[in-house]
Amino acid sequence: MPEAQVCSLLAEIGNTNNFKSARHLISYAGLNIQGEGSGKSKGHSWISKTGNRKIRKELYVITFNLVRHNDYFRGLYCYYKSYKKRK
Repeated sequence: MPEAQVCSLLAEIGNTNNFKSARHLISYAGLNIQGEGSGKSKGHSWISKTGNRKIRKELYVITFNLVRHNDYFRGLYCYYKSYKKRK
């Protein structure tokens, strides 16, 4: 994983002490889950995308590189991809 991408991600996040919890950081990045649930019905879920799009982009690039160049993460990706097809 190139150091420049990690540095860019950390620069976008800034001081982590500014966030009360991990949930606040997730919300800031726009990765919190939104949904159409009501009562017993779960409905459809998605990420909100209302936060910092640069953080989401950097996380995507870092994750894509991990899947391409690391056997462990490639296996994990393939497992979850096949799991989604089974449902």
